[in-house]
Amino acid sequence: MQHTLLSSKPQRAPSLATEIQFGIQVEFLAPPVCPNQTSHSISDRNRIFHYFASALHMSGLQAAFLLDHGNDNDNDQASTEGNQLRITAPKGSIVKTKHNPDMYIMNPLSSAQWLNADAAQNPLCRYWLIKAGSDIGHGKHAAGQPTELSSPTLRESEANNLFPGINTALYGVWTAHPAKVHIGSDCGLHVSISPVSAEGLTVLQAQRVATLVMVLENNLLFHLCSPVRRRVHQQLIKASALVYSKAGTTSSPAATANLPLNILHDNNMNKALNILWDASDLNQVRQMLAHHSKTRNTTASTALHMTTQTHEDDSTTNSLGFRHAQASFNQSFVDNWVRLILTICKVAFLPAERYKLVVAML
Repeated sequence: MQHTLLSSKPQRAPSLATEIQFGIQVEFLAPPVCPNQTSHSISDRNRIFHYFASALHMSGLQAAFLLDHGNDNDNDQASTEGNQLRITAPKGSIVKTKHNPDMYIMNPLSSAQWLNADAAQNPLCRYWLIKAGSDIGHGKHAAGQPTELSSPTLRESEANNLFPGINTALYGVWTAHPAKVHIGSDCGLHVSISPVSAEGLTVLQAQRVATLVMVLENNLLFHLCSPVRRRVHQQLIKASALVYSKAGTTSSPAATANLPLNILHDNNMNKALNILWDASDLNQVRQMLAHHSKTRNTTASTALHMTTQTHEDDSTTNSLGFRHAQASFNQSFVDNWVRLILTICKVAFLPAERYKLVVAML
């Protein structure tokens, strides 16, 4: 395989050196935290978030949590809670972001990194965040608070250095509470990927990643994860936009230029790939990835999706999210899973001929 990928002709350096940035999100159920004298008027949610963000901060990470008032029916209670937090918080700890809820920064001095330098970037991309998770939890752990650990935007150096930040965060959260956190069957480990470039994620890059997911999803990505994940999320090739569209009978020039014949003529993927590669912009690709399956007895969304981050200057960037894996605080599992996703995306960003060769061998 190595010999096949080598070429006697020099390749363009930018295509081979596409750097990737990434982030992870780990869902879990956090146990209750007993109030102290200064936190009686603070909601259980924010008390828990503060507790685990403090654990991240004590681990040496730049940490924050999002203040959560989403379920408060009493506006006066929400106002009182916010005032109580502001009274007890160190100066500069609570920051109002433009497109997100208030953020409580465990080390106020770290806020200068986004207030005074590269302030256009969404500040949530700069901290190890604790925030409200999706509606997860049942059984004896139903009382646990649905919570999400979200990393800042990380560069490839994090992977090259054996994931020091991720491992520290996982250990910090796992050991923070004597009762430990609980991982329900529906808790996920999400990995978001985007290129480090001025133009951001391109249509071609998104199409190439999605193609690799179609090829690898059933026998590799889902195969390496808990069987429950196949019920939580559906294979991309079964997305309704790719299955039920009337288009996609012929291969587009872009598909012909990037895909080997054995993939283009595969009866199981031919139609879906033709539809995918006929997309002219990222919004069309996003719609294909976002559509739910219409197969019988399931409404599961696809495991690959596209997200948009809005920054302080109202600019946006797009990333691809992989939601195949179950949540875990096992460092080896998380590290190896992230490395696999990075490898898939590095292959997707290869020059066309090399990308085509790799896909042909899968």
